[in-house]
Amino acid sequence: MIRKFIFKYKEVMEWALPVTPEGFSISYGNKIEIIDIHNLGDVSVCGGKTLATIQIDCLLPRQNYAFASTQDNDPYNNVATIKSWINEKAVLRFIISDTGINLPVLITSISYGENDGTNDIYATLVLQEYREVKAETEYTTNTGNNPREGDSQPVKSDSYLVEKGDTLSAICKDRYGKASLYHKVAAYNEIKNPDLIFIGQTIKLPDESQL
Repeated sequence: MIRKFIFKYKEVMEWALPVTPEGFSISYGNKIEIIDIHNLGDVSVCGGKTLATIQIDCLLPRQNYAFASTQDNDPYNNVATIKSWINEKAVLRFIISDTGINLPVLITSISYGENDGTNDIYATLVLQEYREVKAETEYTTNTGNNPREGDSQPVKSDSYLVEKGDTLSAICKDRYGKASLYHKVAAYNEIKNPDLIFIGQTIKLPDESQL
């Protein structure tokens, strides 16, 4: 099966690399902090996961090659599209078929040029995984035992930043009063394994009626 490298923009535009690249590289891991503890020396502490970085070397053809998925004879149109996404800081959905890679990204750079007299363009794309940051709404409180007339009612956060020791069921118990909702919250957040969450991960917590 020929893999497709697909970019989706605002769910209204879908563009695939016209020639399947020979390969790609992706880096993924955790943040490791080295701490110097007196009498113990250096110790490593594992923090939240890093953002994935993907690099792709690709061909944007000028010639009508049989192996190309499109016969757009001006590869500079493709370059212009990529540049516009970079300038707009556009969040794209990047998919490599048959690999499980499907994530929001920003294109951080493109380098390109011609080198063999065919007028084909050889380009290198660097993609950075995108993670949305949402401000969390704190609970409002008052010093009395009961809410007073005119006081703001408690407002629950619509997202939660995972800390050490958290579990999805405990988060659901605190947010909804029902630990059993953790499977639904996992599905809402596209978490494949509801029993596995990470420090620093943002969990979206919609109203229960949306689950």
